[in-house]
Amino acid sequence: MILPTNGSVVIIDEKSDEALPIIKALSKSGISTTYYSGIKEEEFPNPASQIIRLVFLDLQLIDSVTDEHQIATSLVQVLKRIIPPNNGPYILVLWSKNYAKYGAYVEMEIKKGEHGIIPVCIVNLNKSDCLDRVKILTIDPDDFTREIVDSLKGSFEEDQIEFLVQKISKELENQAQFKFQANPNALIIIENAIESKLKEAGVFHLFTIWENLLKSSGANIVTEISSTMESSVLWEQNMRDVIKRMAEARTGQNNITKEIALEASMATLTNSFAEELESKTRGFHFPDYIQLESPFNIASYCEENILKIVKFEGEGKTKVKLLKNGEIVKGKEGLKIDSISKLSEGLKDPDKTVVDKITKAYINVPHFINTKLHIELNPSNVLIPGNLYKINLSTKDKENFVKPFFEKLPENIKEYKIIELEVSPICDYAQNKWKKSRLLPGVLYPAEVTNLRPGNHYYPVSPAIIIDKKPYKMIFDFHLFKSLDKTVVNKRKVFFKLKRELLLDIIANLSGHVNRPGIAFVS
Repeated sequence: MILPTNGSVVIIDEKSDEALPIIKALSKSGISTTYYSGIKEEEFPNPASQIIRLVFLDLQLIDSVTDEHQIATSLVQVLKRIIPPNNGPYILVLWSKNYAKYGAYVEMEIKKGEHGIIPVCIVNLNKSDCLDRVKILTIDPDDFTREIVDSLKGSFEEDQIEFLVQKISKELENQAQFKFQANPNALIIIENAIESKLKEAGVFHLFTIWENLLKSSGANIVTEISSTMESSVLWEQNMRDVIKRMAEARTGQNNITKEIALEASMATLTNSFAEELESKTRGFHFPDYIQLESPFNIASYCEENILKIVKFEGEGKTKVKLLKNGEIVKGKEGLKIDSISKLSEGLKDPDKTVVDKITKAYINVPHFINTKLHIELNPSNVLIPGNLYKINLSTKDKENFVKPFFEKLPENIKEYKIIELEVSPICDYAQNKWKKSRLLPGVLYPAEVTNLRPGNHYYPVSPAIIIDKKPYKMIFDFHLFKSLDKTVVNKRKVFFKLKRELLLDIIANLSGHVNRPGIAFVS
């Protein structure tokens, strides 16, 4: 079992003496934590910004509150104050001695969709299994007895001294304090409890593994680079020179400004980091319970009815069927996966609306993933390869530009956008050697359009991306490749930016098109 090591573990417990032993136990394994009592207003972050993957939550933050509804709603409010809206998946450990009293009601309240804080899974963990209550005497009894006997010897009879020692020892025992300490097996108990639940949510563990590798990869790169200079009082000065030389190597220039040097050195570290991370993931042994195989369900709730779209393999093809409360409603023999949008045909609301919603979400999954992988939607306006600009033309000029790309002139021309992609070589940008921007014009068009005109000079970007909440595709024309003065392009607003992998593929294809050899034959 692998717990998050990137500072994303939170413990919420009003009894700090019960939280501290677990904090210490986790710390011994290199797992840092953030602690909140959950009842002090000044403790809450404003706004919530820490990304959280694992939460230990005490069920009863205020002992005097015993109403289960009040307890549940107050815990939801605490979680909303701590977990940011863009947090992503996390595991919730209900860490308490009172699960039997309040656990089920609290789980039900937390799982309500309107809160936006639904965890991947909820784990019940009894505090008593992880904590031992230990008696702590304010004074060591053996040392104290020895002192008493030595002080009174010769002044009192032995039986008198014995009587005093017994009385005082009993009083010390009565005044003894108790504190909690982590059970020696506390971490194993926690890991086993979470691991049993992770078998239901294995992909979450995959993300945890990856985030842990991110941290260790970054740390390794810092260690490797920083250790090129011996640790001494001169380390800071010496490392400044190392970082500057890294920047000069990347830019190919010796005389560069501080801003360019810092940016270039960071880019070098980033490249090294990516290779280190890839090295760590290669050959990694993943837990058996991380399963990706079909069949799996795309489920949604509609009032009191459970609507479930089941995806399965049949006759060598991927198929889907719709179930309502376990009964097949549509696709008894299974519909082809590309016909998933037809599952709502013939249904009545509210079922139809729900099925349309979840099928649309399923269809758009690749679009959202491809957007994340290949598009930077909110880039800076710095002139850099990969920038994509939207060009505004009159309706007539727009029609004339778009027409050659398609077999038929589109009717909804407003949905089409003229674009130009900055394709100057990345090495020229890094070394600041480019005099002009090299631009590749194209069209951004609705993803459902299929009547593209064939031609080797076109580069269609096949995966759809999400722009303004709608799926679009792109196509570029190598014949329109051009250059423009940098000062002109620099005044434009960047629409969005293509990430490195897609940009390099477009540049490679453009280079291949430009460098095609020609052969002359005489007949």
